[in-house]
Amino acid sequence: MAGRELIYSELTIQDKVELDLHISKILFMRINDHLVEVNAIYDNKSETIMLNINRDDIIYLRPEPPSGLKVNVNKVMVLITGGIIIPPTRSLTLDLKIPVDVGIYLGNTLVLKTPLSRVKYSLYGPPNIGVLCRYVNGKILSTSTPETTGIIRIDVNNLSSENIKLNKLVLPSEGLGVYIAEDGKLVFNRVRVRVHDSIKAEVETDDAPSLNGVGYKYSPLIKKASYLMLYGY
Repeated sequence: MAGRELIYSELTIQDKVELDLHISKILFMRINDHLVEVNAIYDNKSETIMLNINRDDIIYLRPEPPSGLKVNVNKVMVLITGGIIIPPTRSLTLDLKIPVDVGIYLGNTLVLKTPLSRVKYSLYGPPNIGVLCRYVNGKILSTSTPETTGIIRIDVNNLSSENIKLNKLVLPSEGLGVYIAEDGKLVFNRVRVRVHDSIKAEVETDDAPSLNGVGYKYSPLIKKASYLMLYGY
């Protein structure tokens, strides 16, 4: 298993490079002076692409928010073990961990992405109109490693006049990004949640990292996004 410094690194491919990334593998094989074959393997399934790159061209491996594996998924459902009760008009801050994928970049162009933790899905909402999400729970996190998970800080504000129990959150993955701190820790951008009533909550991503007062050696480009949870939490 490669450590953080090897997973999220810069590479030039002279011959063959193989990365063992927890439950995934990425194999780079140079075919000739201008062509490299990339094979990403997860759960005995592989995806292969060809890159037109020279021997001195740099490939960047960068942390990415969790997404679907050959499935169009742009939401992440995070289960909160045991749930949390928030009194009326009160706020609290949650520090959670969620999985990180790894992206292969040429310059600023993402060419391939592969998971570093077990991929599961869950439907949020009714079967006919619900939203398919990448699913995160305690069991998945227990089989992950510090190199494959990141910290995410979520500020929750209960705007309603009743106690609410927060059991899960649905995050818009298109509004998430992963920073690399100077000490190597992975940190997502901050998320804010406004609970309106017993079934509706507004989730919005921020363009600042979850942890303040920390130096970062890699900062992603963040595009703010929001999602309105209409089917409970």
